[in-house]
Amino acid sequence: MNNWNPLLIQAGHKIIEKNFDAGTARAIAKKKGKKYYIGAPCKYGHNGTRRVSNAGCVECNIIRNKKRILKGKRRRKKYD
Repeated sequence: MNNWNPLLIQAGHKIIEKNFDAGTARAIAKKKGKKYYIGAPCKYGHNGTRRVSNAGCVECNIIRNKKRILKGKRRRKKYD
């Protein structure tokens, strides 16, 4: 089985690479100037959409940001 050939997936207006060999998919996406690629699922089981810049899981980042915003709202509520 040839693991090198990625499948192209249309995600909104961006075409991102899909390949479960994370290093290869990231390198191909970076070479083509993409911002996202699909690699192996993260340790929390998310679908595998990752950023090319830091290989971070996009869904984990969204969850982390929502928690951070909620924490800030709770702090502000104390002083209101």
